[in-house]
Parts: sequence; structure tokens; C-alpha cells
Amino acid sequence: TEAYLNSLRSSFRVAAIVEVPPLTLMPNWLVQQRLLYPFRKQVGGSILSAKLALERGWAINVGGGFHHCSAEEGGGFCAYADISLSIQFAFVRLDISRVMIIDLDAHQGNGHEKDFANDGMSYILFLYAFCFRYDDTVMPIFTCRKGLHFGHVQCWNLSI
Repeated sequence: TEAYLNSLRSSFRVAAIVEVPPLTLMPNWLVQQRLLYPFRKQVGGSILSAKLALERGWAINVGGGFHHCSAEEGGGFCAYADISLSIQFAFVRLDISRVMIIDLDAHQGNGHEKDFANDGMSYILFLYAFCFRYDDTVMPIFTCRKGLHFGHVQCWNLSI
């Protein structure tokens, strides 16, 4: 959201999102240049990957995957919601009607789940070792070790 993006003009806010307290001492222009600008490039790579996947049958962006950021808030070192933005791009510009998110990580993501919890077009497959500890709204939903449904999103938690 615009309000969230405006909040990134505060070094204190960015430090909290990326969990690097010394960033609070840096001028925001430096945080923008050295941290957030490269993150935005990675978001662009994720959006390009959505386009290339449709054209070529597959694509990957090794710099993306900020799965703790939603449209409303960042966290867990994730300042931009590249997964959500890529999916919205695919729905609007690439005429995609359904999408599957495969989230492979040491811990469960929580950003794209918030953005697509009730859209009816997204399916999420998680493979993770443990739940993300800082999200009280999403974590209680993702505690079972078998398939579950909430809203219109089918989530399969395969806790390893």
C-alpha cells in the first residue's frame, strides 16, 4: 500500500522490518541506496520471472522470494512483497486465472498468505521446518501437519 511504502522513508522502520538494528543510525538516503534499491531490483526480477514463465514454460528468480512481506507490512528481512506483486501482475497483465505458490524454506512464510487468503485463485504449498515466530495472526492457522483449508486458499503444510 502507499502508506506502507511511505513508511520505508524511515530508517527506524526499515531496521525493524529487516531486523538489523544498526540501520536506525544510518541516514535514510543510504538505506534506500544500499538496501532498498537492490531489493526493488529483486522485485522486478520476480515480476519478470512471472512473464518469462508464461512465455517459456518456467522461470526462476534467485533474488526474490520475500515471503514475510504482505501488501500492508514487511518483516523477517522482507521489505517488499515480490510474490504478491508478481501474482497480481500475472492476474492483471498476463491474464492468469489461477496460481500456485510453492514456498520452500526453513520456516513458513506469512506475507503472501495474508494477501491471498480469500481470493479463490491461489493455492499455497509450504515445505518448512518450523513456523515463523513473529506472526500471531497467521501462525495459529498453520500449526497442523496435514492439508487444511481456510477461505478459498488450499494450503498444504508439510512440516519437515
